[in-house]
Amino acid sequence: MIDRLLTPGKLNLGLEVIRRRPDGYHDLATIFQAIDICDELTFTGADTFQYRGPANVPELLDIARPIFERAAKSQRWTGILNWNKAIPVSAGLGGGSSDAALALRLEHVGNQPDISEAAAIGADVPFLLSGGTALARGIGSELTPLPTPDLWFVVHVPDIQIPDKTRTLFGGLEAEDFTDGSEIDAIARSVILGTLPDSLPNAFQRQMHRFEGFSAAWERLEEIAGVAALSGAGPSVFSWHAEAHEAKNVAGEMQSRASGRTFVCRALGAHDDELELRAFRRLLTGAGAIGDCI
Repeated sequence: MIDRLLTPGKLNLGLEVIRRRPDGYHDLATIFQAIDICDELTFTGADTFQYRGPANVPELLDIARPIFERAAKSQRWTGILNWNKAIPVSAGLGGGSSDAALALRLEHVGNQPDISEAAAIGADVPFLLSGGTALARGIGSELTPLPTPDLWFVVHVPDIQIPDKTRTLFGGLEAEDFTDGSEIDAIARSVILGTLPDSLPNAFQRQMHRFEGFSAAWERLEEIAGVAALSGAGPSVFSWHAEAHEAKNVAGEMQSRASGRTFVCRALGAHDDELELRAFRRLLTGAGAIGDCI
């Protein structure tokens, strides 16, 4: 019986902001990479539907909640849905977006969720519907799949909080932060060859270095690993490695020498869980049985 599903976090292997759009959004160029830091959604049988959002996420900021509630009403779901959160919140790792993407996938099992709806929720939600590795442009809905590199990552989340982070950082972009996307195209060519360059630019890096905790973490990781990059709008920093043992050694040093949380993770390919999604949805619609196995 499938009573739990995993949904992965993501890294940005470089991020350029190209322009502000008349509609208030921004055109981006980035490479999304799914990683095996995953949230877990669990099902418990019950006569009525209950959604228990993440304990550390305010209800109004839980972007998966309205999707689940809509689907539960239209499809007459029953049971209790509960998150076990492993992806740090507001860290540039796509935790909320990944949860929303799984909610959309469950709502539309067997069909492709609407990409425009996904993009309106968040720039990384369209990518997280499929996972793997992809070059993204526009507001995140223009996706070109790339081969997934055989890489390990050390991800460090500094102990800093940025109120209304996305609005603050996008609002703080200056002329020097806007670029033409050519650096992301160059990184994409490296990814196709299975490697990454020594530098992954990010349009928010200048602003993030104003935060002492971020700069300290960046400098420490760069000192230990030789490379460092910013994921999304931060504050997570990460390094990349060809071997697991190298990543584990770097993570051990970061954990002992820098404040915050450190993870070792691996690049993930595109989702391959359609059978699990179908079995999980059968439980929600009351069609599943204890003997269901796949």
